[in-house]
Amino acid sequence: MVVKESGATMYCYTDKDVGTLIPTTKCISQAELPGYLELQEERQASLREQPAHSGGCGPGSAPC
Repeated sequence: MVVKESGATMYCYTDKDVGTLIPTTKCISQAELPGYLELQEERQASLREQPAHSGGCGPGSAPC
């Protein structure tokens, strides 16, 4: 969502902080946008590299 605040363009999104189920709205400026997008790409890449199943019971794991 794009918001004009004091003449500046702000890019806002809804996110849940770690440890809470309550979403909050966070906004970043146009100057912060490239860094934010780069961070999101890095997070997505690290999620793709993680195994789909990490421990616990399931196919291919030890009996529970």
